[in-house]
Amino acid sequence: MKLVTWAGASLMVILAQVASAQAYPNKPIRWVVPFPAGGGAELIGGIVAKKLTEALKQPVVIEIRPGGAGAVGAELIAKASPDGYSLLQGQLAPMSIYPALHAKPAYDPNRDFAPISRLVFVTQLLVVHPSLPVKSVKELVALAKATPGQINYGSQGYGSRPHLAMEWLKTATGVNMVPVQFEGAAAAVSALVTGNTSTQFAAAPGAVPRVKSGKLRAIAVGSAARSPDLPDIPTVAESGVPGFEYVIWYGLFTPAKTPKEIVDKLNSEVVRILKDAKTVRELASRGAETSPTTPEALAEYVREDHERWKKVVKTAGIKVK
Repeated sequence: MKLVTWAGASLMVILAQVASAQAYPNKPIRWVVPFPAGGGAELIGGIVAKKLTEALKQPVVIEIRPGGAGAVGAELIAKASPDGYSLLQGQLAPMSIYPALHAKPAYDPNRDFAPISRLVFVTQLLVVHPSLPVKSVKELVALAKATPGQINYGSQGYGSRPHLAMEWLKTATGVNMVPVQFEGAAAAVSALVTGNTSTQFAAAPGAVPRVKSGKLRAIAVGSAARSPDLPDIPTVAESGVPGFEYVIWYGLFTPAKTPKEIVDKLNSEVVRILKDAKTVRELASRGAETSPTTPEALAEYVREDHERWKKVVKTAGIKVK
């Protein structure tokens, strides 16, 4: 009798979940961007959220929750109700780097989220000041080996994405270049343009105009494959650093245990949006390359990316308090 009662109760729970998923959504959805207002993250999120509003016929509202390089917003969604009404615009920093840097992170990127779809890639360029006599990664490495400790590079703070990317390059090639930390990407790029630093990784949308004007020289892209927009610039990996991959990716997540029917519905709409030619062009104009996936493919990508940066942190001896 107890077995029958338990089975009946379980069936009722399942039927309730299915009914809820079928009615979804019946109220506004919040889309958390875990970075400061006015940046590329908000622009990308705003484009997709607007189109998702049209598709779901419910407002998808951008909510800016910056802090901790994205970790504050990510933790908020990790602890939210798993009902499909709280979405996270996840990214490399909070989903891969933050958990790799901290012994006891506030959330587990693989356990506490239900992946929906990857959104976009934003190409990262390895750029140098024109006065530095190098035109390739091999020449940069050769110069750094010949002048240990004399080449400096800019980054956005200890443990930031550009810092870890350059430390990966350093440990992989055995060179000694000195980090110079700045408060934000704009300050770091400005220092490079004025010649106060020699090299750094910079996001393509901001770096490309400076490359075209001759203020900077691009010697490689950090992505695993060449950028469709910059086909003549080789990757770091093909330039003598096998396995190197540094690209800013964005993906959409919701709390773990969100009903699969809801996740699948969101995935279907987001993938359709990201494959629309108008959306592709609109995002490309912001320097973002659309890259939709299945939930399973995004989950696997996050696992691999997390492990990749865990190895970088360990090899480079990066420690945060």
